[in-house]
Amino acid sequence: MLALHVDRLVTMDELVDELWPEDPPRSAVPNVRTYAANLRRSLNSIVDERVAVVREQGGYRLVVDEDRIDLHRLVAGWRDARNLADRGRLAEAVPLLAQVIEAWPGALLAGLPLGPHLTARREAVERDRQLAVELLGELRLRADRADLALPLLRAHASRHPLREPAQALLMRALIRSGDLSGALAVYQATHDALAQQLGVPPGPELERLRRTALDARRARRRTGGSRPVAGSTGSDPDGDRGANWLPRVVTDFVGRREIVDRMLDEIATGDEAGPVVRVIDGMAGCGKTTLAVHLAKRLADRFPGGQLFIDLGGHAKEAPVHPASALVTLLRQLGLPAGRIPGDLPERIEMWRREIALRRAVVVLDNAADSAQVEPLLPIAGRAVVLVTSRRRLLALTERPPVSLSVLAEPDALALLRALVGDRRVEADPDGASEVVRICGGLPLAIRLAGTRLAHRPAWSMSDMVRRLVGKPAFLPRLQAEARTVVEAFAASYEPLGDSAKRVFRSFGLAAGSHLDTAMVGALTGLPLDQAADLVDELVDRHLVEEIADGRYRLHDLMGSTPTSCPYRPIPHRPGKRRWKVSWTISCIRSWWRPPRSRRSAWSTCISA
Repeated sequence: MLALHVDRLVTMDELVDELWPEDPPRSAVPNVRTYAANLRRSLNSIVDERVAVVREQGGYRLVVDEDRIDLHRLVAGWRDARNLADRGRLAEAVPLLAQVIEAWPGALLAGLPLGPHLTARREAVERDRQLAVELLGELRLRADRADLALPLLRAHASRHPLREPAQALLMRALIRSGDLSGALAVYQATHDALAQQLGVPPGPELERLRRTALDARRARRRTGGSRPVAGSTGSDPDGDRGANWLPRVVTDFVGRREIVDRMLDEIATGDEAGPVVRVIDGMAGCGKTTLAVHLAKRLADRFPGGQLFIDLGGHAKEAPVHPASALVTLLRQLGLPAGRIPGDLPERIEMWRREIALRRAVVVLDNAADSAQVEPLLPIAGRAVVLVTSRRRLLALTERPPVSLSVLAEPDALALLRALVGDRRVEADPDGASEVVRICGGLPLAIRLAGTRLAHRPAWSMSDMVRRLVGKPAFLPRLQAEARTVVEAFAASYEPLGDSAKRVFRSFGLAAGSHLDTAMVGALTGLPLDQAADLVDELVDRHLVEEIADGRYRLHDLMGSTPTSCPYRPIPHRPGKRRWKVSWTISCIRSWWRPPRSRRSAWSTCISA
């Protein structure tokens, strides 16, 4: 209070009302005198005699030069810059404004409980700061420096999502820099925020800018897609292009052409309606991450706001990444300093959705554990694209069904092997190459590991590799490169299962035939039929088992050796193998043949015997 009213008497009543606005204690006046005495002693010990708290009749006065109070100095600088701009002296106003804004720490007395007077003053100071930022953005746009205005206006618009002048300036900067889709994304995000929180539509300025962006985009399409260049800045025509956080893109991406084309078409069609979310699922090692990164790379030019990537650790040895931690990573990838990121999860979600709504970006959420982990990370407005990968079928994230990846067809599997070892070695032994990809079951991870081993063994032929793979019943441990193995990939899907689900999975390793049905699984595990069916469904959702026909299930060829191999304990031996076979046979007969009602009682007695 005293610092805000330099060299002016602040009465005792004003101080009491500010400190205890609701119900001041009886000792309020003595308490104020004690506080003032303590303040006087503190100031005398740390500053010179030019700063003093003077007690006068009815209150206190702070004697100090106004220039020594940062708020007074910054407000004075803002007013001087505004006066210079009003007089047309922009060359002087811009650097002064930039200096003032850089030194302005933000909200007045942030984090402190305030009374009515200081609350009103804080709001007035915040309005001044908003006007200063918007004036600097306006002056930089007048100077045709959209490249300098964009970072300032992005941060300002993100902090004030309901302030239309801030959003309008950001739209103007994006239009000036050629990012028309980004400008339309800002409009949509503002429209949604105003409708949801205030129940009002955007004002005429935002509507005018929206029409301008739409007209410019139609004109661009008519002229062959050329972009207007941002002034004389030499900046990227996409404007403030975001950073690329994608992992290294594989140079030997093969296959999946139909899926890639379909997903690109779906994204292009859905982009106009808001954020696009696509889920890619499949068994371990089938190439989900490779496909998602490939798509993100293909989309980079259409979504210049950045390519973000995070591994959610859904099937790692450690616990999956918590949404709060994931949001910190994503916000930092957007360029936000750690100090601006709030601590509470709801506030982080709000900030993330506000920031991503302002950008046409691609976000890859890799290796998701479940829908609950992903939901807080999804945008609700704007024009971002989110690609989610998971070993589980996540059906609650989007209305569209997930894209479920299978293994590669033989031509694509051979093409991948060629990319790894070269055409010459494949052509020298085509039958051996076909056998390698057959043993690998068409699984991209297995083919890649086998191909890597071959590439580092130039003396080996394809037939040599086949002999090594089939030389032992458990050949999976041989398919490895450094720390990557197929066994580890499958183990990461197996370990999160419950005990009963693990038991059902291991039962597939004891099947003599190529498939099991739920009745056979129930007989092998001793579980009730309904429970066995539910657990088999869980294995299907986790892509550990595939359904080959209605009610019949099998393991992938590579997994066929896994349930009884060393990482997984097989089902303990149960005496009398014939017992479960007979039980299964009887259950099949019961389900396939229903005797006449008059004979059912006798039939049941016979079966029980």
